[in-house]
Amino acid sequence: MLWSCKAVVKQKVQETISLWKKWNELSVTPSISEEILKKAFNKKLAIELQGRFIQQLPDRERTVWGLYNIYTYYLTHQLRGRKQDLKELRRFCNGERFVNRLTQLYK
Repeated sequence: MLWSCKAVVKQKVQETISLWKKWNELSVTPSISEEILKKAFNKKLAIELQGRFIQQLPDRERTVWGLYNIYTYYLTHQLRGRKQDLKELRRFCNGERFVNRLTQLYK
């Protein structure tokens, strides 16, 4: 039984690593990132994150992984625990699902 659990965990870890590697290989243009951000966040936050995506990432790092890092930077450094931030956190989860869908399109 324990061996079976270890095998499942190992498989899940390998799947996650493969996904992250794929994210690092998939280019995202500013227009695509803008579309993703607008669907995932309110207008003000989408503009802020789009600006970070364009200004902070060189062209070679404008990937699904880079966009995901912009999301996670916001989550770990910008949220303050206010009620509005919790609403944004829920919207973030939608954004992450959208990135996953984007990855699926490029399989």
